[in-house]
Amino acid sequence: MFDEILVSNETKDVVLVFKEKEYKFKLKDLSWSVRNRIISKCMIVSEKSVTLDIDRYYRMSLKEMIAEAPWDIAKTDEVLSKLDGNFGYSLQRFVPNPYGNEPSGEEIPKN
Repeated sequence: MFDEILVSNETKDVVLVFKEKEYKFKLKDLSWSVRNRIISKCMIVSEKSVTLDIDRYYRMSLKEMIAEAPWDIAKTDEVLSKLDGNFGYSLQRFVPNPYGNEPSGEEIPKN
């Protein structure tokens, strides 16, 4: 009845081409709640400000999202911390933006 509002358990096949070689991944979507928990874990609170450790956000999100990768999944954190910047940016595009909403549904007008 309301399955359409839940995150699917299915993975998406993603192929990244880098230096003329294909790298195949299976990625899961992040639920709203998991995304919020990751953001909370990545916040740095001081007396004067609250900032987001963006590197940690993307690494934690990708660790949750990657179901299959060209490397041993158990080594994902290590691999992500050593990725070439261009390859990392290509993967980062699949992670939800931590700073804003990405609405995909239609808003129902209020009477």
